[in-house]
Amino acid sequence: YRYLCREAAVHLFFGCYAISESIPMKSLRCYYDCKSLMTCTWKEHSEAHALLGLTLYLRNEMHCKKELEEDLHEASDPYSHWICWKTVEYFGIGLDDYYSFKPKQILEAQLKVHLFQNVQPLPPQNLSVTESSGDFLLTWTAPDGSQGLGNALEYEVAYKREWESWEKAASRLLSNTTRCHLSHLIPGSRYVARVRARPEQGRGFSGQYSEWSTDVSWETPEGGIHPRNLRCLFNGAYLMCSWEVKKVVASSVIFGLFFRPTPASAEEECSPVYEKALPHVPYVVQSCGIPVSNITSQSQYQVSVRTKTEEKLIKAYKNIKVLPPANVSVELMKDQQYELTWKKHTLWYGFIKQQYQVQFWKHNQYEKVSDGKCRSLPLTSFICASFLSPDCGYWSEWSEEFTWETENVLSPVVLPLMLPVLIITLLVVAYCSFKYFLR
Repeated sequence: YRYLCREAAVHLFFGCYAISESIPMKSLRCYYDCKSLMTCTWKEHSEAHALLGLTLYLRNEMHCKKELEEDLHEASDPYSHWICWKTVEYFGIGLDDYYSFKPKQILEAQLKVHLFQNVQPLPPQNLSVTESSGDFLLTWTAPDGSQGLGNALEYEVAYKREWESWEKAASRLLSNTTRCHLSHLIPGSRYVARVRARPEQGRGFSGQYSEWSTDVSWETPEGGIHPRNLRCLFNGAYLMCSWEVKKVVASSVIFGLFFRPTPASAEEECSPVYEKALPHVPYVVQSCGIPVSNITSQSQYQVSVRTKTEEKLIKAYKNIKVLPPANVSVELMKDQQYELTWKKHTLWYGFIKQQYQVQFWKHNQYEKVSDGKCRSLPLTSFICASFLSPDCGYWSEWSEEFTWETENVLSPVVLPLMLPVLIITLLVVAYCSFKYFLR
């Protein structure tokens, strides 16, 4: 397959390299004892020796024997090592000795090649793309060295979106031209194209396609928010349709596939619609399968994709949310209790009952506390919310906060402790006064 390795880039791709010497010839070493004995050593793959049985020649066959593995100290060596010797009669500076290896049988293959019946052109060159009025024009040149072919080449152009596989690429066959006009491409997409050549069958040539040219890529302009790339394929039971929409658009509206089996048929909707994200592009592909019956060769479906109107039933009488309580205030009562008051909103229907939730906490310390601790809070904030019965609605927003300062009062525990102290103090004062007046 050396003919595949024509260019440096192809060398790297196929791992090809130019054949220079075989392993036996590369390993061959010979030396002369300056008397009459010429000794040579060489190696070959053990499996190759079993197939070929190479023999070393110096004008005629040399005597050889295989070196033993214990002499080599490498039991895992895949090569057979040989030592050969021959008695020579002449030795001199001007005498050239040519060594050669010959297999036990001649290996060959022959083929008569008719040049123009076995053509594989080189890949087309200089592939480029230009935009014109929203369409795109691909141009290229015939490969260098296409001697004798002239204009007898036809081309296959393959193009696809960048993220698609080449197996799904669209293709065109062209003759007598090195240009290809592409239209109706999908907006907002990045495309890739390539081209290859082969001898034109009707010109007396035959052969096979060249390798593909280098790729060329380009981007199509954005095309708005409408569904794009609507396609349908019939698999014998279902008409499988797919289309693409922007991911952000599909997150806000629902698209449906509608169809008519005949122009006179009533429009039907396909269900269910499936969705799959596309890689590396901000689009999703949606699809739906239309079951097909009464198949004829004249069957022609009219299909369309459009947004659907979504509806959701929300019963107002079960989803009431009243305004938050207003005019919240706090008043100190005679028994050192605090009374919270607020304005109740009047509803249209008097039979709807309202419930309230109250929260209060120390100033700048948001935590729920009970009524029993309320008196000992120096600075307190207060909010409340209104709520209907559970089957009618939701909590209102919280009212505005109301802040007040509680008055200092003696704790009920302090009074019993202070009373004995007060009595003792009074007795001491009375005793001291009595002593003073007796003097």
